[in-house]
Amino acid sequence: MPVNFNDTLNVQAPKPTDARSMDFGEGASIPYASTATAISDILSAYRYQFLTVWCTSAAGVVAEYWWRAGTTDVDLEPKSTESYILNANGSITMIAPYYIIGISVQPTNTLSNLQIGTTSGGNDLEPGSAVAAGTNYTLDYGSRILTNTTIYFTGLATGTLILVDKKY
Repeated sequence: MPVNFNDTLNVQAPKPTDARSMDFGEGASIPYASTATAISDILSAYRYQFLTVWCTSAAGVVAEYWWRAGTTDVDLEPKSTESYILNANGSITMIAPYYIIGISVQPTNTLSNLQIGTTSGGNDLEPGSAVAAGTNYTLDYGSRILTNTTIYFTGLATGTLILVDKKY
């Protein structure tokens, strides 16, 4: 018989809720020594798309990696932030699959009513905000996207740099 859990967990331990995210081989929460270690320690049968792990690079830098496009060994890649330039119609197109957690906008002109949506002229992600020139406005947005998606920006001038935090 299945056991039901609430949808929110409050783990009162100094470690992540998913034991796969770090190396617990020595009994402590430490990043994997390399991506190769993470790949060998986490069998493909126990991976899922968007599983995040912490690994140490060859340069000794600890960073987040994830199985973004699939669960094979070659699908493990670093998470990153990517930059886009608006298309002529005031949009950007995100190529799937990805998990977007936020959209950062830094306009060159003051915006009286920034609207962001998944349709032209739509405002389902941001109904309208004033944004001063040169300031950073961040829209918190979490969604797992499995198909290519176009995001439209109403109120931004064509060519304004859009930073989209993705791969998380």
